[in-house]
Amino acid sequence: MLFLKVMKRALTLIELLMVAILIGIMAAMALPNYSKHLERGRGREAEANLALIYNAQKRYRLDNNIYFTCAPNCTADSINENLTLNIQDAYFNYSIGSSGSNESGFIAIATRRDRDCQGKIMSITDNGGPAQKECPAWQ
Repeated sequence: MLFLKVMKRALTLIELLMVAILIGIMAAMALPNYSKHLERGRGREAEANLALIYNAQKRYRLDNNIYFTCAPNCTADSINENLTLNIQDAYFNYSIGSSGSNESGFIAIATRRDRDCQGKIMSITDNGGPAQKECPAWQ
């Protein structure tokens, strides 16, 4: 009789499984939302880099009387070296091409490398204004 009074109530295996299932359900609901926030943040970083390129292009034109172009063989190093920038982005490839009827302008393009928006682009031209975005997650 004395032995029965000493026993304490413990969690059963079913109760532990139910807690694990509930945690799994909550994580499954939160993960897609988290991924969207990550993609939106990466898009904002690319948009900021395009704004840096835009401003650097304006300075480059003042010095050289033309815009810098390197498409289709652009690398971050060539952009950084010619426009005196320090863009380091693991999620986008950047290129700068000429635009306009007489090719007197430029278009800077950031292309998403992988994940949800793979192959989608964000661009800005010498006319300024907000960046044009193909991926809905960047809006």
